[in-house]
Amino acid sequence: MHRKNHHWTFLLPLSAKLPGRFDNTVIHWYQMKENKPPERLLFFAAGKTTVESGFQGKKYMVDKVSSRNLCILTINDVSPDDAATYYCAYWDPHLDRCSEKIFGSGTKLIVSGKCEIKLTECNSEILQKEHENQLVYVCLFEKFYPEVARVKWIDEAEKEVTENVVKGDVWKFPNEDKYSVSSWLSVPLENKNKKYVCHLEHESGELLLPTHEKTPYSG
Repeated sequence: MHRKNHHWTFLLPLSAKLPGRFDNTVIHWYQMKENKPPERLLFFAAGKTTVESGFQGKKYMVDKVSSRNLCILTINDVSPDDAATYYCAYWDPHLDRCSEKIFGSGTKLIVSGKCEIKLTECNSEILQKEHENQLVYVCLFEKFYPEVARVKWIDEAEKEVTENVVKGDVWKFPNEDKYSVSSWLSVPLENKNKKYVCHLEHESGELLLPTHEKTPYSG
């Protein structure tokens, strides 16, 4: 997601395994506001964007980059009413047209007059504990804003660890516009000398917490 002169651009790549030509795929964009079901915003086919009734047609633009299987949604003149999660979707051509639509993971748009709290200003720590032949690492990031953040674990080969990982939900501090998130990684006790990094991604930057160093560093 990029912001420039009050224009927000969402970049959401579709699957590279799409059969046939990407140009022939009809792309749908959905808007989902908090506590409401997804609502189709528009669809894009044969180079033409059709915006659903109830939405402002001139507010949205769609482009496709066929060489990269990339669909780009641009929202112009962003207002607080645009705050929502946006999804792109397409019908799986291997299945019956009415049976299954494939959705992307979604991009959350927050519209706020508040300034972000950079990761260098937030609190962070990583803890470890032995439990039944397992070594459990817990990383905690506190008091950042806005709340959209992604936590992942990286091993010594700089690959993301996906097994035996628990990712907690982002939670809000009472009476404060500040948020926190935590994550757990369990590894066999014989791997206690292996190094791992808890990696937080946020719009203000990145913060890395190594399991074998006391001081976090930011990217």
